[in-house]
Amino acid sequence: LISFICQNPLKLSLLQNNGLADILMYVLLKKDLPISKDIIESLPNIFSGLCLNKHGLDNFIKFKPFDKLFEIFLLPKYLPIMIKRHDNNTSLIFGNSIDELIRHQIILRYPVIISIIILIEKLVELGNNDNSNLSTTNVRISIPLVDYITNITCLIKGVINNNLTDDHGREFVRLGGLKALFEILQMKYLPVDFPSSQACQSVIALCKSILTLSIKDDNLIEMVITNLDTILISLTDFYSNPNYDSSLLIEELSRSISLSSSTTILHKLSIVHSHISLLISFCKISKNEVRNLLINFLSNEIGIRILKNLNKLCLTLIYEKSILLSLCSFETNIIENDLTTNEIFIKTIKPLLYVSSKLSQALSEFYNLLVKQCATSQMKPISRRFNQQSFVYTPTKAATLVASILIEVLKDGLSFNLSANTNLTENQIEKLRLTFFICTIGFAIPMLFDKHHHPYMLMLQQFELSKTQDALFSALEWTLNLINLNVKSILESPYSISKKSQTEQNDNIPFNPLDYLILTHKRTFHLLTNSCSILWDKPYLLKDHATKIINNILSILSHILSGEIQIQKKIQEEEEQQQQQTCLSLEFFDNFINSIILKILDKLPDTIYKMSELILTIIHHNDIKWCENFLEIIFNDIKTNYLLLIDLLNQQIFLNNHQNSLLFNRILLILLLFKEIPFPCLQITKKYSLINYFSMLIHHNYN
Repeated sequence: LISFICQNPLKLSLLQNNGLADILMYVLLKKDLPISKDIIESLPNIFSGLCLNKHGLDNFIKFKPFDKLFEIFLLPKYLPIMIKRHDNNTSLIFGNSIDELIRHQIILRYPVIISIIILIEKLVELGNNDNSNLSTTNVRISIPLVDYITNITCLIKGVINNNLTDDHGREFVRLGGLKALFEILQMKYLPVDFPSSQACQSVIALCKSILTLSIKDDNLIEMVITNLDTILISLTDFYSNPNYDSSLLIEELSRSISLSSSTTILHKLSIVHSHISLLISFCKISKNEVRNLLINFLSNEIGIRILKNLNKLCLTLIYEKSILLSLCSFETNIIENDLTTNEIFIKTIKPLLYVSSKLSQALSEFYNLLVKQCATSQMKPISRRFNQQSFVYTPTKAATLVASILIEVLKDGLSFNLSANTNLTENQIEKLRLTFFICTIGFAIPMLFDKHHHPYMLMLQQFELSKTQDALFSALEWTLNLINLNVKSILESPYSISKKSQTEQNDNIPFNPLDYLILTHKRTFHLLTNSCSILWDKPYLLKDHATKIINNILSILSHILSGEIQIQKKIQEEEEQQQQQTCLSLEFFDNFINSIILKILDKLPDTIYKMSELILTIIHHNDIKWCENFLEIIFNDIKTNYLLLIDLLNQQIFLNNHQNSLLFNRILLILLLFKEIPFPCLQITKKYSLINYFSMLIHHNYN
């Protein structure tokens, strides 16, 4: 029939006069539509044919067709034909056809957009009521809310994005469609994993396309910022938990189980995640207008409050995740509560871990993209030719302000320190603090460096100005102290378990503390020696903390070597074949001493006391030959520097501090060693006639 009308448009009047056109409209617009993919997709073309003349168009409008037509997107029986198969999406095809209908009959645009907005409002109403209905048999039937969202957003996308013009999109925004669409992300009964669903991504993609089409209209960004601010303020009690003495997520879960109430905090976190995902999509728009809008909004009063609250939320999520992970792995529950860590409970708390982990990942991505927005001239780096100078970017005042607030999350994470807490032991507090440091470092690297390890200079500047770098070195110092192991207590622990597999117990996992100590010492030693080498090559990293950090490293190295002596004794009592594995560290110690340790002493003379302790430990650990070889190195240095000093004095050349300190450091080191190993030092002093050198130097100075 439609083919007949389209081929012979003049025949439409004949059909209208016979009443066939009215019957067709009545069947399609008043009766239930057949559940047929082909019929649904062809409906807009049918209506287009019936509206080819004014009489048909007027009659079509009288039926108020679109409210009834769009209802199929909220009826479960039509879902099977809406499911996307390959590249064939019924909702999208239907939307594209509606767009074509509007293009032919522009007067239909207003009722189409209004009906779409009404459809969204009905969807939101469903999502804000109990997400299930009672059937006639009193059986509760779940509403496929997520499927409805996916199909409706595909419909809107088909109508708005089917061509390059933005007229449909502008009309959608003008009539309030943006606000209605945005309400989808805040529906009360969305599943907690909604932000990771295809439905949420469809809503976000639609919002992004609308923003791209209407860049000068900042309503969408303002709406996201304002709503996010409101949600974060409602979560203040969650992320303002300074004592960290309980898990609010677990407490809420406990109440919801006992009182059959909802998990409000969890769902609000899910809504925050949806908003962050939307902001992430905005950050990925390469147009400078969007970039400037976003940074300007985030640098105003509301934006600053949002970023500061997100910083607090980041730290709270680290704490919550650490508790949830410990429960999921059957570790000791660090919170005193009535919940048991059985399999049912673990299955129950996994949604909490899922939401907090996914939100943390989204926040990390959002911060990284914001850094690029603030610290670079554009999102994609320009490839430079050889010797071509890089473009110097001058950040705006707004970008600098946003960058300074982003850095605060790193400073707070690295400065995290929990005071004595009645619910947590000292070991648990230390473990939690270390967790904060690890998570913060993971957060910091992409905020300071791009994927090619090029630093964002604006972020490095803020990193230093905010004293975050000081917090980093303080955290490093504390971590190095934490690494110290009490070898004796580990080897003699009263809580030992089997060291060998027992054939009669298949589930027995052996644990040998000796193997554990050997591996831990090796890994720690490599870590610390590599750290020394890096810090030596890049002294600017140390700044005011140099002596303090190196002293800590030297103390731990001494501790490790002392532990090696105890380990060797234990090995002799057990298995000789492990001797080779342990002695490898001695060779590494020798290489470390010869390559870097004396350079550190020259650069940082205040480390000499810790250095002498380490050297004495190594001497006691090795044979007399090693001691003599090392003392030979020191005395050769003294002789060389003495001859240089005398030569300069004879030429009446003024000595600089470096030349003075080299000789002074070696002499002071020998004096410190003399107290502990007098005989080897006395022998080498006699061999090199060191007393004569000193006497001549004193005599020279006296004259």
